Amino acid sequence: MNPCTSFNRTSISVVLLDVCDTLVLFNTADQYVHYILNHALINRKKYVPWIRFINRLSIPHKLGLRHKLLLLSLLRGMKETDLDTLAAAYCQEVLAQNLNQKVIQLLHQLRQQNPDLQVLLISGGYEIYLRHLARLKEIQACAVIGNQLLFKKGVFTGFMQLPECMQEYKVIRLKQTGWLARMQPEHTAVISDSFTDLPLFSLATHKYVTRPDTRLKQLVGCQFESLD
Repeated sequence: MNPCTSFNRTSISVVLLDVCDTLVLFNTADQYVHYILNHALINRKKYVPWIRFINRLSIPHKLGLRHKLLLLSLLRGMKETDLDTLAAAYCQEVLAQNLNQKVIQLLHQLRQQNPDLQVLLISGGYEIYLRHLARLKEIQACAVIGNQLLFKKGVFTGFMQLPECMQEYKVIRLKQTGWLARMQPEHTAVISDSFTDLPLFSLATHKYVTRPDTRLKQLVGCQFESLD
């Protein structure tokens, strides 16, 4: 810890926890799609190289699309129940095996100091698997805020609810769900790896970074505590 940093962990009652490259060691959204393609939609895997090729040409960006959304569209037509069953398996077989142990250790320490600690997963990942991740005994999150898949009559449309749960929209979602009104900065901690989460960090006195990107790494010091 930087000597000029002063963190009173005993005062923390709410933790806002990012998932991709923070709680889990990789981008969980794309890997969820790949998991399903490998286990249930093998015949659609042939489209993945084309999506990567199109993405390299920057065509999706010109059309207002992104690699993430194009990849997700490959799951169109699947039943919600099947996607949820695969989400549970994905959580146990993949996510649970790739948790960031430094984050898990911090959560354990915070719970020892405050048994009533509330952990909220807030992520650009998909809620359909984040709900299963939240239930893991190492995490025990009380709520999940992420991207919601759009279903019609129990069948996936190939789209998700927009705008994405990223950057300032994470704060908007906190407000919409009522969490923001219940939070106090001095009793709130944020854990993330990305500079794009600065709007989220602005809500908390206690700021933790793990595996930070280049821009966020420059801010580690008096205001941010590094877990690395």
